[in-house]
Amino acid sequence: MKINQSLYHYYLYLLMIILVFNSCKKENISPITSNIKPSIKKIKTQKISYSGGDLTQTFYYNSEGKILQLVSSNNDSAVYEYSANKIIVKNYNSNQLNSTEEYELNDLGLAKSRVITVINKQMHVFNFLKNYKNAENALENSSYTFEYNNDKYLIKTTYLNSNGSTSVITNSISNGNYVSYTVEYTYENQPVINHEDSEFYTDKINAIGNEYRGISFLGKDGKNLVKKTIFNYNGNSTQTTNYTYEYDSAGRVIKEYLISSMGYELDIIVSYTYED
Repeated sequence: MKINQSLYHYYLYLLMIILVFNSCKKENISPITSNIKPSIKKIKTQKISYSGGDLTQTFYYNSEGKILQLVSSNNDSAVYEYSANKIIVKNYNSNQLNSTEEYELNDLGLAKSRVITVINKQMHVFNFLKNYKNAENALENSSYTFEYNNDKYLIKTTYLNSNGSTSVITNSISNGNYVSYTVEYTYENQPVINHEDSEFYTDKINAIGNEYRGISFLGKDGKNLVKKTIFNYNGNSTQTTNYTYEYDSAGRVIKEYLISSMGYELDIIVSYTYED
């Protein structure tokens, strides 16, 4: 099936918000482990399956439950370095430093900004950390600002790409649950306004969010899970993605299905395992 421009952009968006292609020098960076387990059972692996193949990612944490390293089955990885008011992420690919990410933290330890610097454009694909709401051009430098409510829930993300692409992501939270989520974004200074809305389950608990991935510095996730996203491309076409989930006996998500209204070529399945 030939994908037109609107579906092409949406396909890239959908893949990038799920696929966490992080990179490293495999021979110089070994997986970081700890004998001390954090109190919350973290995600150990996620396997993303789509029409182009499979990618498995393994998470490694420190004793505080913060992510230290993310290793992908394609031998890419990302390494996280922490200081009092900053987090540096170094992404490597094919034995080369591919990009860096610098998070500046506020007094509560939450990220207030993120700057991505691309070093190797030919090889670069950004690290998304399962941060579902962030779409960006994969070959350019970019920056973010983050805003939170008094309960440390992320309520607004503003994104600017050096090529002129922008997005403003707004979350509405009530009693710890997502009520709504909206994205307004453009591509490369084009007079195109794209819009996305999401609907959420009221009876499905979110155990695959930031806290379970060691990235609490990006704020709290809503307690409920996304049910549907509706993507509108410049008012000319609409695509819907429906989300369904499978659970284990402990009530944890073990499979997440993203089913597109445009056919199986845009479908994604994410499988999860957890620490013992």
